[in-house]
Amino acid sequence: MISKSLSTSRKFADLAAAGDLTEFCQMLFPLLVSHADDYGRLSGDAFTVKFQVLPTSPRPLADFERALQQMAASGLVVLYEANGDMVLQVLQFDGHQTGLHKRTVSKFPDPPGTSGNFQEHAGDSRLTKEN
Repeated sequence: MISKSLSTSRKFADLAAAGDLTEFCQMLFPLLVSHADDYGRLSGDAFTVKFQVLPTSPRPLADFERALQQMAASGLVVLYEANGDMVLQVLQFDGHQTGLHKRTVSKFPDPPGTSGNFQEHAGDSRLTKEN
């Protein structure tokens, strides 16, 4: 279940800075959360996001790239490279995707500088603190 906190955070409101992409970013972010694995990760390149998360969108890949960059600038996601591929990590994932009790192993490596075990290592405010 996706929490309603997803759309009420200040970081989500910061997507208004996306100008002509504001509503697109605000529509895309919940879809990223729902398509992410049990740790909030998914492929983070614009092509894969478009064709995995919103394949019927008429928007060009450049809009997806700009939207992902705006979400990263707003602090909603982290984009990082792992094994030559872009990975997207949804920040505060546990707060947005409630009810995850038994998680499967992620096929994506942990973001740089984190342990990846978000529940036991709650001290990393980038991953657990609701802002």
